[in-house]
Amino acid sequence: MLSTCIITDLRKTIAHHERTLGCVKGEVAFFHFNAQHPNSTSTGAAFRAILAQLLQSNKEDIAFIDLATLLLEDMGSGQASATDQEIQSIIQVYLGRLGTSFLVFDALDECTDWEDFIETLDRITQYSECRIVILGRPHLSIATVTGAHPFQIYLETQQNLEDMKRYLEPKVEVLYRRGKLPKTLTASDIVNKIANRADSMFLWVVLMIGYLSSPLLTPNH
Repeated sequence: MLSTCIITDLRKTIAHHERTLGCVKGEVAFFHFNAQHPNSTSTGAAFRAILAQLLQSNKEDIAFIDLATLLLEDMGSGQASATDQEIQSIIQVYLGRLGTSFLVFDALDECTDWEDFIETLDRITQYSECRIVILGRPHLSIATVTGAHPFQIYLETQQNLEDMKRYLEPKVEVLYRRGKLPKTLTASDIVNKIANRADSMFLWVVLMIGYLSSPLLTPNH
């Protein structure tokens, strides 16, 4: 939820700056690590997704397409698909041609090789105007990997409480009207109970709604 809002806001900001200030073209690309999908947990998967977005948004940029083609030919792996190194090299060169751009990565804690990912990310963005936004649980320390000291924001338990309630209210109302929830509590009571017990974990809220929506569940359970 948070990363989606960040991506939307960054795209609007870049478009505004290009339109009103004449800034050099920038990009916003993103990747969400997801432990529930094995193909979405590695460094390679993240950068393949980033390159795919850059290619898609610049498919009319002949110079960029030619650049990517030349790099692939020069590196010459001979494989049917580009290697991780080739992909990273293309991203690195292209980011160097852009104005201020942003890469957004969500759920870093679900990346199986997150330390390698951080090192690679640091290397391919160091000579560009690219800014990085990373979301994840606070037990991972990026500073210990790169030696840098990134700006960090820690969300306290209550800071996304109202957002969770806004997400819950319409869904709980529907369940309440369908008789899926006990009438001993109001819909508002149920929303507050779920949100407070979530301990700021949005995923827990989503899973709880999925559980309460199960056709096998009755109000007695």
